[in-house]
Amino acid sequence: MKKLLLLFLILNFTNCFSQDSKQNLFLFINQKPISEVINDSLTYQTFEINFDTKGNTTEMELKVNKNGNLENKIRVKGASSDIVIFKYLNKKSNNDPVLIKKKDVLNYLNYEDIVCCIKIGNFLETLSKFNVYIINAEPNSNQYYMAKKVSFEKYIGL
Repeated sequence: MKKLLLLFLILNFTNCFSQDSKQNLFLFINQKPISEVINDSLTYQTFEINFDTKGNTTEMELKVNKNGNLENKIRVKGASSDIVIFKYLNKKSNNDPVLIKKKDVLNYLNYEDIVCCIKIGNFLETLSKFNVYIINAEPNSNQYYMAKKVSFEKYIGL
């Protein structure tokens, strides 16, 4: 009996340390989904964060030609940008939105802070350590939020 009890305690003790539970990270993205499909048994939404803060750049070069006339050469450079797509999929109520109190939102990032201040490599590395939820509201708007658990992928846009 003692051996059985000892075995049970050892298994229970090791189980406590082997659990890999991630904390939740909430992303406040106050924008409409870029795509959305909703019907009786399926809700699919995608949200996008575009890390292109510079956008297209226009350069103009002024020259004087052989005849003494002013010429301007205009070049538009398209910049490729990194994009992170967040996908929310709720199929037959397997991933319903979660109602969460404002005081329970401990780890969160705002859309503006993400785009302006965070490098995409660091952002993706951080996301992989959390369960990621999208809240489609401003951080200080309500006492309760509807959070949607999402998956994410990085794309290189044009």
